[in-house]
Amino acid sequence: MIHILFRAIPLTLAVLVAVSPAARGAEADVSSRVFQLNYEGTVKIRATTGVIRVNVWDRDEARVDVIKHCETTDLLEYMRVDVESAFNSLSITTEIATATGTFGETIDAGSVDLGLTIPRNAKLEIEATSANIRIEAVRGEVRVKTTTGPVYVLNLAGSVTLESTHAPLQGAFDIVRDEQIIVVTNVHGSIHLQLPASLAAILKAHSVRGPVKCDFPLPLEEDPAGGQRVDGSVNGGGAHVTCEAENGGILIRRRQ
Repeated sequence: MIHILFRAIPLTLAVLVAVSPAARGAEADVSSRVFQLNYEGTVKIRATTGVIRVNVWDRDEARVDVIKHCETTDLLEYMRVDVESAFNSLSITTEIATATGTFGETIDAGSVDLGLTIPRNAKLEIEATSANIRIEAVRGEVRVKTTTGPVYVLNLAGSVTLESTHAPLQGAFDIVRDEQIIVVTNVHGSIHLQLPASLAAILKAHSVRGPVKCDFPLPLEEDPAGGQRVDGSVNGGGAHVTCEAENGGILIRRRQ
């Protein structure tokens, strides 16, 4: 295993600068590295605040861009990005020191933004607290678990699992393949999926305490146990799409 602590390298990362989390400060430390990664390798990310952006390319390597934000330069040492690299895996962990404020609140030293470009067929696992997450065009399996950070995925081609406690979950797909399994669950946040008009799937959506709206021709039922649901086959079935929410609404739109 190779353990790496990023050092500053001058670089402009437009894909990360486009979003400005509240925790960002006046100082920034920027770095970029490229690692060998098998085209079907696994990428694991454990993060707290900031931005996580994942895109793909047709190379047997992964590029990791990092921006650390803080109020003063002396706080940079309290924000770590550790990477473990092997032939078939890449593991990235961010650590941010915290302190207790005047009123007992938790104060972060700053935030860390991650921009990844990974092999198109790689598998991706992300576990985050309040990071803003966007993933595009990954063909391998994708699993995301977050607490308060919003998640948006676009045109994923493998199995997809999205879980959140308090943040909105959104996904848009131009194509859903017959073998795909898409599972989206939320406790206190909403779910919004855009699926192709040609969708062939077993589609299930249930919210315990929120509305369910679906553009596809499935009957909307009032669940005896609470909330609303749709459950049925679209265009003869194929893929499996499941949405479960406890205290948020579910919106499933037909994408033209």
